Amino acid sequence: MKKTLERVLVVQPQEELRAYTSALLSEIGFRHVLQASSLEQASLVMENAQSKKQVIQLVVCDDALPEGALALHREAKAIPCAVIADPTNPRNLRIAARLGVPSLLFRPYGKAQIERVIAALI
Repeated sequence: MKKTLERVLVVQPQEELRAYTSALLSEIGFRHVLQASSLEQASLVMENAQSKKQVIQLVVCDDALPEGALALHREAKAIPCAVIADPTNPRNLRIAARLGVPSLLFRPYGKAQIERVIAALI
């Protein structure tokens, strides 16, 4: 990746997957990997970063969020948002239509898949 990567927010209700995704993003080069387990917590993290004039460059969220990945995408506004999705879930076609295909990261995923999605978004 050519662009300097500083700050990313991972929103994933399952702690193990949140830690896995965060570790991959650190490997890719994000220096500050922020974490949240819900839309409410993500909103607080984004507000806190904004109040400190810190720029979150990317939000990576799971489609299993009880509040919904699309709701988080609306909350993030201008921040690029990647959605971790189950390729067998037909609802993901609607997510793809709203967010754009490059925004979807299908399970199972690794470092190379995350890098491709980030490159398409940033």
